[in-house]
Amino acid sequence: MLSLEMKIDVMRQRLYQAYENNVSYEELLELSVRLDHLLNKFQQISNQSNIALEPAN
Repeated sequence: MLSLEMKIDVMRQRLYQAYENNVSYEELLELSVRLDHLLNKFQQISNQSNIALEPAN
């Protein structure tokens, strides 16, 4: 199974290739939304990790 970071990289590549191949706006939008979803997931995980590492007062 691919890590989240690898999924993000693959989706970025797919989006770029789609753009280069002049796919329809709808297809680009779909890929972009999927990439955004992965990036949001990554950000949530990152934020949770940072909260867990902060010292308690």
